[in-house]
Amino acid sequence: MDSLSCENPQIISQATESLTKDLFNNLPEKQRGFFKGFDDFVQQNHIRFTYQPDGKPQSTFPGEFNNPDVKGCVFSWTASPVLTKGKKVSDEFTATIGKKPEDKSQLYIVAIPHQMNVANSAEGEPTQEQTAFDEFMFGEERRQAAQQQAERAAKVKAVKDIPLNRYSYATAEQLQLAYIAHNPQMTDDEKMSLLSEKYRQTNDPFTKQDLLKSELPRLLSEAEKYKDIQYIKYVESYLTDRPADVPDDAVFVKSYTKSGFYYPENYDFDKKLFTVESGMGCEKNDRAAWRGFNLTNANGNYSVVVPKDNVLLSCTSIPADENQAREWSKVFSAGSFRMFQVLYVALDNWTPQKENGVVRNNVQGLLTHVEYHIIDNQTSKDVVTGQIN
Repeated sequence: MDSLSCENPQIISQATESLTKDLFNNLPEKQRGFFKGFDDFVQQNHIRFTYQPDGKPQSTFPGEFNNPDVKGCVFSWTASPVLTKGKKVSDEFTATIGKKPEDKSQLYIVAIPHQMNVANSAEGEPTQEQTAFDEFMFGEERRQAAQQQAERAAKVKAVKDIPLNRYSYATAEQLQLAYIAHNPQMTDDEKMSLLSEKYRQTNDPFTKQDLLKSELPRLLSEAEKYKDIQYIKYVESYLTDRPADVPDDAVFVKSYTKSGFYYPENYDFDKKLFTVESGMGCEKNDRAAWRGFNLTNANGNYSVVVPKDNVLLSCTSIPADENQAREWSKVFSAGSFRMFQVLYVALDNWTPQKENGVVRNNVQGLLTHVEYHIIDNQTSKDVVTGQIN
């Protein structure tokens, strides 16, 4: 066979290496580790080059192929790349082959398709190699994700099954003490800065030292009593006073805007329920990332927070019957009312979190239920009480 023939196996081999070696060498380390070497890369990707005798070579300059020692060859190539599971690709390119001027027994090849563009791509059953590569790259990650999802689902179900009478109002002081009990690694100064307003306010080192000696042992003993606090409820109020049945020292968050409150709006006649389209986790295009309250007045260094992903609400509220639905609808449609809501939170994580390089001393929780009360502006009476579970 003429050494300059486009069907010369040496040409095919050189074209293969010229076009694919860089692809192999530039693979990220983990991907390259799937292959035993370059030849294995070619084989597992099913890379095939075939001479097309009827193809019209594309020269890079006029008269390029007039030289008897230079020839243009049109090749087609196909591959089933392991990186694209269930996909087969193909294209054509021109390779320029020639004899080296200094040694005409040696050939050179310039085979650069148009940026390896893929003219044709077809879906199909994944090859064994594609499946094996996918498992090599992502199998363990998928299994871990599936396990985390299963654990999360089990935790959510367990928390949602907790009866509402297990939740109780808590004070900021009780939660501060519980935080100390869960985080013994805190320094004495950090503990007192959280627990004592007097300690926070003074700059006198002797006063601080006296407080450490006189108050900290007692507070640490108290902290153990509240370590098991887990299911709490607290009130958020819009233009209302503290409800009569809420203890005076319980957490009470007052707001002068309805933003962030959960309340029903639209009635679904097929499902016979009201949809809730306000409040974090229920509101469309909601930008809030968390909600909660501070445990101290010291720049919000310690807070109870519910991240958006921890909102476990159905975002629906179900009236007892059609008559109640009609009464509720009149109130909701009027739009002008005061309200307060009781949020039920299962405390889930007492570990300080690092966010953008800053340690946040937050207690994370899951929002499991909301009880909302709508108050008539004229009579100040509770006209609607509903649940969002």
